[in-house]
Amino acid sequence: MGRQHQAVPEAFTTIHAAYAAALKRAPLDGDTRRAYDSRVRTFLTWQEASGLDGDPLTDAHNRDFAIRDYKTHMKTVLRRASNTVNAHLAALEHFFTQLGQGLDREGPPRAGPAAAQVGGRHHRVRTKYDREVARQELTHLSSAVYSRRRSPAGR
Repeated sequence: MGRQHQAVPEAFTTIHAAYAAALKRAPLDGDTRRAYDSRVRTFLTWQEASGLDGDPLTDAHNRDFAIRDYKTHMKTVLRRASNTVNAHLAALEHFFTQLGQGLDREGPPRAGPAAAQVGGRHHRVRTKYDREVARQELTHLSSAVYSRRRSPAGR
């Protein structure tokens, strides 16, 4: 006897039905189709319960933040393993692609010093940017100091 499907929240029945139809046509293994469907149902149920601002199904900005929050929820609240979280993200990537949106698996960029952490997605870009800013500041500072030494008004 198979597991019972999680019910799709009423607000999402139409969009899920369209996704289920697209999933049947997708060149995927039957187990993958069932797994994607289950993971999308879980996401839609979480989305309804979470009370998100905006509509992640129609707005890319809201989608990225919803995915980030869902990923955090799976890791911290549900304590899911990284491979499980990644499997859910793969299903959501397929779901949002079928909706005509892509999915940035990294989610929205982090702000502040955490964005520059070693090994992070933005590490190389952020470090290069920081070096360029520091170089420009140093150049500006050294030229200002040099010009003060050379000008009679600076004495």
